[in-house]
Amino acid sequence: MVFVSFRDPKSMLRKLRLIHLVFIVSIPLCAWVAQSSCPSNSSDWTLWHWVITELAVYSAFVGFFYRRKLMRSSEAALRGDASNSKALKQWQAAQIVSMAAAEAIAFYGVVLQMVLGSPLSQASSFYTIGLLLLLLWRPRYRQQPCQPETMKCSSLGVVITRLSSRKS
Repeated sequence: MVFVSFRDPKSMLRKLRLIHLVFIVSIPLCAWVAQSSCPSNSSDWTLWHWVITELAVYSAFVGFFYRRKLMRSSEAALRGDASNSKALKQWQAAQIVSMAAAEAIAFYGVVLQMVLGSPLSQASSFYTIGLLLLLLWRPRYRQQPCQPETMKCSSLGVVITRLSSRKS
């Protein structure tokens, strides 16, 4: 587990981006290991191929659902109080859950190759979808629009107060 100070969202973002990079690099490495260590036996789809495909679809659903749910609640809480540590933890959890779900899809491609003996042509769709979801779900700040009444802008826990020059 990565321990991050929840008072410093920029540090949290840097660590999440490092984890994200490791996930991205691991997909081609796992595909290479699976391809070089296990010869393909057959390209026929069996019941087990469909089970693995359903698990991958479920992982994608989990990634989309929990990311959306946790991101909405954390962003709503951060709009009200930018130093809310619970909301920052929820934001971090949304990032990690979605990255893990995308990585799981790619690992199902490894299972297809190493356990079921599928060729690279069948497993490559799992690798590609996992990689595309990782690229889609990269950790990033979401710039919130400024509220004209308070003139405060929120960006994942960082509140910027605009100083307006008033003519007296």
